[in-house]
Amino acid sequence: MPVRFCLLMLATFTTVLSKASFYSQDSSTEFSLTCFTCVNVSNNEVCNQYAIDRPCPAGKTFCHTLHAMGQLGESWLVNKKCVDRSECTQDSVGCSRSDGQTTCVSCCDESYCNEPVPRNNATAVLRNTRNAGAKSAASTCLMLLAVGAVGAWVT
Repeated sequence: MPVRFCLLMLATFTTVLSKASFYSQDSSTEFSLTCFTCVNVSNNEVCNQYAIDRPCPAGKTFCHTLHAMGQLGESWLVNKKCVDRSECTQDSVGCSRSDGQTTCVSCCDESYCNEPVPRNNATAVLRNTRNAGAKSAASTCLMLLAVGAVGAWVT
């Protein structure tokens, strides 16, 4: 009986995990992302007002925002674009300061998530919301499988 239960739990877990992986893959057939996009504009309002509203190309699953500010925090450059996963890592986001200028970079993975610009290290972050949900579901299933297996062996 415990072996049959474990096999059933394993089959269930495999099915759930494959569905979670399906929804977290970087493919435009499962998810269509739309980002605000602009190149070398002077501030965020101009960028968002004139951004072309069209989905990102296939494989571009993150919105990337670069915001440069002067010494007093005034915006002087905003770039927003669709990018692939490799351009959005923990090491690629954050703020840096050089010659009195601050440049902040943020990345996110939900449509229109890049409406605001990053202004400091609290907002210049990597938000991996979609993929985090699928990973969380898979982790929960794995934990339930482990608990079920232990319960089956104990009884």
